[in-house]
Amino acid sequence: MILLILSKNADTQEEVSNQASRMLEKVVLDQILTLGKYQAAELGSRFLAAAKIANSLAGSSVSYRKLHANDIDSREGVIILLQDQLRIHDELIGTYVAYEKNAFDGRDEEFLESLATASDKAGRFVPYVYQINQQLAQEALIGFEDQTVDENGVRAGEYYLCPKETKDSCLTDPYLYPVGGEQVLLSSFVSPILNNGQFLGIAGVDMGLKFIQQLVDDNNNNVYDGIGKMAIVSQRGIVAGYSNKADMLGKKLDAGDDGYWHQLLNEKSTQAKIEVVNGQLHAIIPVIAAGRATGWTVLISLPESVVIAAVAELSQLIEQNGEELAFSSIVSGILCTGIAILIMLWLMNQVLKPLLATVLVLK
Repeated sequence: MILLILSKNADTQEEVSNQASRMLEKVVLDQILTLGKYQAAELGSRFLAAAKIANSLAGSSVSYRKLHANDIDSREGVIILLQDQLRIHDELIGTYVAYEKNAFDGRDEEFLESLATASDKAGRFVPYVYQINQQLAQEALIGFEDQTVDENGVRAGEYYLCPKETKDSCLTDPYLYPVGGEQVLLSSFVSPILNNGQFLGIAGVDMGLKFIQQLVDDNNNNVYDGIGKMAIVSQRGIVAGYSNKADMLGKKLDAGDDGYWHQLLNEKSTQAKIEVVNGQLHAIIPVIAAGRATGWTVLISLPESVVIAAVAELSQLIEQNGEELAFSSIVSGILCTGIAILIMLWLMNQVLKPLLATVLVLK
């Protein structure tokens, strides 16, 4: 009986261990994807909020222009709108509009290089309102029609040229732009200003990207003690955040060190997925905002050995518990056998007692 219990327990223990190993592998993979989806969702939420502000500014600018374009202080009025939005949304670096030549009020020649209205040398109305030292400042936008391409393949005037060419909202790759005399890594959310389909200019907001690096570092360090690596990149593969590698910000992923990430990005998948290649787990999670792909992506890599170690730890725990269960089964078996023997002896005594009494009488 005891041997039967031990044999059955061993089979059960092995089966449970195998099932647990498979389940743990799935749990780890799901955990990695969940982490990536959490980051992607947080980014998507911020992106959507910024895009809505840009779109709202475009709509407000159209309405304001129709009502006040002939006012003497119409340009100052738009600047006040930009300032108000920046006060409300202080997570942003800057707000702005940029009109085509004479598209705002037809009076560009009256505002040549006007600081008060943040108009450029040609008088174009291109105000940029930004925050510096907790104060609001304004200046004319620069380089908005510059077609020069930088080392990452991004045009200097992408934030203006993209909505002008597509007549649609655009999210730029990370790029450096001078804000208050300091080069700041940011991304722009811009919407076209249209009048009956005619392009008049853009309205946009700038978001600084420092928070992304902090987000990536914190999440990576909290997962398996930072053994793996994590990054958030834009549509051109430009780094907005890279765990413990702040020097990578604003640069493209390294084709050597991050080769498999390159391969995943080139597949341009719109679905989150995870793969195991050459002892590494690689996950890619697209950033979605309002059901629309942004082109930005969360990337995660983790040594497969982490999973193997976790499985081994659980297997050891199961084996240990199994041994304790086996010992308990043996003790239980001995106790049960002893009790059964005692019961049998008592029954035998009850049955034999009358016979013994009869024998004694006959004697």
